[in-house]
Amino acid sequence: PCPFSRGYKIPVGQAWFLLKSFYAYRLILACLFLAIYYLRLGSLIIESAHEQLYLVSSFIYLLATLIGWSFILMRAANYAVQAQILVFTDIFLLTLIMHACGGISSGMGALMLVSTAAGGLLIGGRCAMLFAAIASLFVFAEQAYAFRVGDFKSTYYPYAGMLGAGFFTLAMLSHILTKRTEQTELISSQQQATIISLEELNQYIIQNMQSGIIISDQQKMITSYNEA
Repeated sequence: PCPFSRGYKIPVGQAWFLLKSFYAYRLILACLFLAIYYLRLGSLIIESAHEQLYLVSSFIYLLATLIGWSFILMRAANYAVQAQILVFTDIFLLTLIMHACGGISSGMGALMLVSTAAGGLLIGGRCAMLFAAIASLFVFAEQAYAFRVGDFKSTYYPYAGMLGAGFFTLAMLSHILTKRTEQTELISSQQQATIISLEELNQYIIQNMQSGIIISDQQKMITSYNEA
């Protein structure tokens, strides 16, 4: 699925299962965002000057998730396109929600760790590092914007750097995990092919023996025999 790593592969069934699981996670998260706002819990985390940004971003987050679900059900787009759009929109919208909640000090940026990890699992290859780089750039851009317009009393560039390092660490770990899974499945398929070849060789030897061979089961029923 990764356009920058043509050799990377993921089983079809596993790929769609992971994509649906991440969409389910996004649906729950979007509902929580809106519940925080409408249950009047937003005053604890949402900056009063950015309530509108928080509400609009949360609605777009929910809408994008529902549209993605419809694409899955209708198979309107291939897996790679859906997964890449999903991870990118997740990073972008979570950056807006993080800014509305007071920037990186709110802790909302930690949710993007899940996005970068999902990028490694859903797409893999070098795309995992690409999404980690995008997430890091978005975090630093949000901090630079907050400093420029003076939205918050202080900025937290060291925290942004630590969060960016976390993005790359998770992306690397998820990439290693998917590569090991791929290698395990490759070894398993090779072993299965070897077993099939040995069975065919065994049948060939039995059929071409000069001595007659009859094989029966425990009920003394004949299961196989050779031509001799």
